[in-house]
Amino acid sequence: MKSSCEKFLILSVGVVLLITACSTRKNTLVSRNYHNLTAYYNYYFNGNKSYLKGVEKAENTYPLNYTNLLPVFTFGNKQMAGSLAGDMDRAVKKGSALIARHSLTVKPKPKSGILSKKYRAFYNQNEFCAWVPEAYLLIGKASVYSNDFDKAQQTFDFMFTQYPNNPILFEAKLWNARIEALLGRYEQSQEMLRSLETDKKLPEELKPELNFSFADLNIKRKSYREAIPYLEKAMEYRWHKSKRIRLTYLLGQLYEKVGQIEQSISYFKRVTRMNPPYETAFNAQIKLANLFQEGQKGKDLRKLLYKMAKDDKNIEYLDLVYYALSRIDLAEGNKNAAIENLTISVSKSVSNDFQKGLSSTTLADLYFERPNYIMAQAYYDTAVSVIDENYPDYAQVKLKADNLTELITNLRIVSHQDSLQRVALMSEPDRNALIAELIVRVQEEEQQKRKEEEEQRFNTSLYQQQQASQNLAGQQGGKWYFYNSATLGVGLSEFQMLWGKRKLEDNWRRKNKGISALIVTEQNDEVKEQAIAVQKVALSNKSREFYLLDLPLSDSAMKASISKVESSLIKAAEVYQNKMKDYPAAIKLYEEFAQRFQSSENLVAVYFNLYQLSKANNDNSRTTKYRDLLVTRFPNSPFAMAISNPDYLNTMKRQLAEEENGYQTIYTLVSNNQYAEAERLLTAAVTRYPKSNLMPKYDLLMAICKGGPGNLGDYRNALVEVSKKHPDTEEGKQATEMVAALNKLELKLTLGGNTESTSPKTDASKLSITYTDSDGEQYFMVVITNKMDLNRVKFNLVSFNLDNYINDNLNIASSQLNQSFNQIVVDVFPNKAKALDYYQRIKTQPDLFLNATAEECTFFLISKENYALFVAEKNIQNYLIFFKQYYK
Repeated sequence: MKSSCEKFLILSVGVVLLITACSTRKNTLVSRNYHNLTAYYNYYFNGNKSYLKGVEKAENTYPLNYTNLLPVFTFGNKQMAGSLAGDMDRAVKKGSALIARHSLTVKPKPKSGILSKKYRAFYNQNEFCAWVPEAYLLIGKASVYSNDFDKAQQTFDFMFTQYPNNPILFEAKLWNARIEALLGRYEQSQEMLRSLETDKKLPEELKPELNFSFADLNIKRKSYREAIPYLEKAMEYRWHKSKRIRLTYLLGQLYEKVGQIEQSISYFKRVTRMNPPYETAFNAQIKLANLFQEGQKGKDLRKLLYKMAKDDKNIEYLDLVYYALSRIDLAEGNKNAAIENLTISVSKSVSNDFQKGLSSTTLADLYFERPNYIMAQAYYDTAVSVIDENYPDYAQVKLKADNLTELITNLRIVSHQDSLQRVALMSEPDRNALIAELIVRVQEEEQQKRKEEEEQRFNTSLYQQQQASQNLAGQQGGKWYFYNSATLGVGLSEFQMLWGKRKLEDNWRRKNKGISALIVTEQNDEVKEQAIAVQKVALSNKSREFYLLDLPLSDSAMKASISKVESSLIKAAEVYQNKMKDYPAAIKLYEEFAQRFQSSENLVAVYFNLYQLSKANNDNSRTTKYRDLLVTRFPNSPFAMAISNPDYLNTMKRQLAEEENGYQTIYTLVSNNQYAEAERLLTAAVTRYPKSNLMPKYDLLMAICKGGPGNLGDYRNALVEVSKKHPDTEEGKQATEMVAALNKLELKLTLGGNTESTSPKTDASKLSITYTDSDGEQYFMVVITNKMDLNRVKFNLVSFNLDNYINDNLNIASSQLNQSFNQIVVDVFPNKAKALDYYQRIKTQPDLFLNATAEECTFFLISKENYALFVAEKNIQNYLIFFKQYYK
């Protein structure tokens, strides 16, 4: 009995002690040991295990793009963050649960007597569970891998304030610096790393991680030379195999970036000896081939690359293989072979946009040097379609593509229109014979295409049958197609047979998306050509009418075709001259223009361009020829004067400066409402400088002067004239906006309120035109804006009259009151009383006037005599004052 009581007592004490230890309200030796033990084994151990599992997964599966520098770290990638979400979320949850259940912040009962320094430090700390700071660090690191940088930094900032003396802060600061680098805040990151570097208390195990961080920061800042020693120093430690391979490859890339080719080759060779994954080994071999300069090794590398090209495992990498072969060709000075290999590289590129862009720009550069601008344009345009702003020299590649597109577009217009003109000028029998040949050629091509398609369908069908029979036994019965790996494999193989390997993107069926910009550029927006295009779609390309539609067979069509050639020749020559600096090509086109278009108004400018280009090329005979042509044929042109009079340009500069000063004076006068003096100076300026570039500005200021005294009619008319005369200038557009603003102002002034809400502020007897009160014949008058449906309002009034005044024989007429308003007149009422009855009945039915606002519509009565005065003045506000006073 006694023994049982003792056992019960001991058990009870144990339970009490356990409950006491579980509490975070008391801080004792027992409670601290309990929380440290359970925090580690129940939470931190499992959370850290999930974190390390995620880190290992990131190291082994990080998506590496070998055309760019490989990463130092395997975090900061959105795609990777998604695949690590499960492990990192579990780490965060375990860390958060540890903090919630085992954070021990209450102070222990202080000892009596003199306290040691060590005890005071222990007593003053903010956390008494050793694993809570570790949990915060775990949450921060896992958040970085999850790309939740805000949460990570908030966690680290909390640690900095709560645990200022805890050694764990070194690692927290290191991770915080890495986040700053990821976010592009390089100065802040460097400052944090420097602070850690100079801290003598930095733990030894963090020094290689610090070096990795310095290397990563310098790479992000493109300071590649500074990154190398940090990375090499960090690599002295033993690391996981995948990490060591990746960083060794990165060192090879960095040495290549700084031009130290021997060291780069050494590191890439080291990669090949590390038994790396196939893709890494392949890219290292490609790098070694690309780094080849000259010598006997070229034969060995070429042999290796051809062997790689034949290996089915390398189908996805053929663009890299043939690009490497082109590098060897260029090193040996064989540009023709390089062009062949680069062409294959571009055609074989499936998913590597960077490599396709690199191969395309290299190929385009080679064609540009020849020069073969048509092929150069095609490949620059292909490059632009697959690269983005992050590509090296993107702006330069884009500029070349745009310039060449403009050039080729105009050259093709010239060639196309010349061909059409030649056919149009043939005799009808010859023309019909040519068209017949074209139709036969089309029929033969279509027949050949049908034959090839039938063969392909047969082969595809045969392949499907073979695959189906081979996989029938292994297919998983009852599964939907997209869950069945066997049927999916057959479908993929069939797709690749038909289309090849295609990148997952829009418009994947289009063979050459790069030429789309050129096609768009060539489109003509003229209505006539659109109509022709519609007709051609409806016609068969095996009918004669299909080919006749484009031909300029009429005089007007031939004239339009010749005009296109004239315009495009000049545009193409200007691209050669101003954008590509190909002066011989520019001279050739300008001379063709001069020969073909002797009566063109552009001939004088063409002669001057030929004079300047010949002079720049030190071609004395051509320089003399075009100088003489300018002086003799166009003696009064500015070009001839500039050649004949050495001081002509200085004189023109002085004249322009004088004119500009005069314009500023006029502008100031207009701004100060001194319209009369401004108008006088404007008239003189227009007379003195009839061909001035400032003419749109002069005309706009003149219009403002006309409106200054308050004459809205003249003001509007002058502004409309400016907008018509200079439609494509800033002044013309401004005039259009001013007319619109003026119309709005007139609406407010004219229809500021309807006849019911408008109260006369002026006595009718004081109006400029004297209206007389009359009991005789009256009209009912409606004024609406020209934006309202006039015919609809008239129809409504006719219906109203038929329903209510069918015996009164009322007529309805409409006309334009001014540029902004229309008027409708209902006549005739025999007297004022009859008219007022009509007015009172109609004002209760706003739907007759389409429920227009007071600013859109007003109506009133007016006598036959006063109507004649109103039409002469056309001032609605004046008459409404009279109406309110005398029609009550």
